[in-house]
Amino acid sequence: KCDVVIIEDDAYYWLQYPHGPDNVPGLNLRPGFLSLDVDGRVIRIDTLAKLLGPGFRLGWLAAPPEVALKVGLYLASSTVGASSLSQVLIHQLLEQWGIQGLESFVRRLQQRYARSAAVAAAAADEHLTGLAEWRSANAGMFLWMMLKGDNTDSAKLLEYAAAEGVMIVPGQLSSVKHLAAAAAQLRRQQQQQGQIQQQQGTIQQ
Repeated sequence: KCDVVIIEDDAYYWLQYPHGPDNVPGLNLRPGFLSLDVDGRVIRIDTLAKLLGPGFRLGWLAAPPEVALKVGLYLASSTVGASSLSQVLIHQLLEQWGIQGLESFVRRLQQRYARSAAVAAAAADEHLTGLAEWRSANAGMFLWMMLKGDNTDSAKLLEYAAAEGVMIVPGQLSSVKHLAAAAAQLRRQQQQQGQIQQQQGTIQQ
């Protein structure tokens, strides 16, 4: 109806623990939008960054063949693809693990994050009841909160939280309004750069 394409960027896909640390899903993970796609409108992006380590810089894309081909050509002409060393290391690791070894690793990882999520939720219950609203996390590595009160700004808490060893990512950085403003600013910068280049070309002529 709306003729849109969905880009499903699911970096935290492997970190699912909907039933807590004692009953993690392993590789029996909840499917994403790609599993519902029948028209070739979903482009799914996966990564090993949150599973095996961000330093490997490895990921993969699932998309309609014509899209995958263009992405492959772009990578070949820009970065020439991912690190060969990383690819060989991960290939050998997965070959050594096999499916059972991978599942065992994923389960341990899910249990670790499930325990951390439970600790975060307990701390929130103890210290933030009445000051914020939240739902306990069942996937990923963040606990999303909404501060109560007027004119609240989570960005002001960054320094205080850092001093206590707590990482905060202000929600406004992920808001549609913030992203739209960033895109508008980028367009203005590109227009200004284009005007400067045009003026320089005119002067040189």
